[in-house]
Amino acid sequence: MCLAVISLFVTLLPPPFEQVMIPLSSANNSLGSVTIRYPAWQWAGDTLKISASFQLSDLPQGNSPVALTARLETAVEQINPRGEVRLAVQSNGEVTFTWQVAAFIQADYPGTLWVTLSTGNDHELLLARDLTLHSRVLRGLEMRKARIGLGVTGIMGVLMLAFSGFWPFLKRMLREFEN
Repeated sequence: MCLAVISLFVTLLPPPFEQVMIPLSSANNSLGSVTIRYPAWQWAGDTLKISASFQLSDLPQGNSPVALTARLETAVEQINPRGEVRLAVQSNGEVTFTWQVAAFIQADYPGTLWVTLSTGNDHELLLARDLTLHSRVLRGLEMRKARIGLGVTGIMGVLMLAFSGFWPFLKRMLREFEN
């Protein structure tokens, strides 16, 4: 029972996140930096976030709108949003892309984060960053099923412990009350 409750508690703790900051440049011109944050590993069945936050400066000036287009390619079973995401940016602005990912089996999922800088009709690859998502299971079960099993085991253990000591005490109290 104690092992089930401890295991349940451990599975509810958030996994550690990795964070990497990369300087960005375009044609010998510094554009700022990007900070990519993703889980070092995740429990199969859990949904976690991957984010790429851009701190941009010295963007090309002109009448053309400036935008970043990002795409996260990975083989995880569930990713939202899929495909390309395009956001307009202001000079000296911050832009953050966020994806929610979930894997349902234990595996390593290689992936690539692609980011393109668009100015008018010009498109320039700004970033292509490889990353690997690691998914884990507990005793062969995805986490939702494992947590249900651990919770039921913990509740049954608490009930057995409570009633094994509680019923004799209650009967004794009732007998004393009747007398």
